[in-house]
Amino acid sequence: MRKLVSSLAVMAASISFSAQAAETYVSPGVGTLQDAIYNATDDDTLILITGTYGDAENEVQ
Repeated sequence: MRKLVSSLAVMAASISFSAQAAETYVSPGVGTLQDAIYNATDDDTLILITGTYGDAENEVQ
C-alpha cells in the first residue's frame, strides 16, 4: 500500500509540473487571433505581430 501511495504522489507531482504557460506569437490574418485565443490555456501569453487581424478596424500597431 505504501508503494502505491508513493507512486501516486510522484504521478501527481509530474502532472502539476507538466502544465506550463506558453508564449504564442500570433501573425496577422483573418481568424488567426481567434484561433490563438481558443487554443490558449490559463497563464498563456499571446504576442501579437503588428498588422491587421480580420479587417482594417482591428489593426494592431
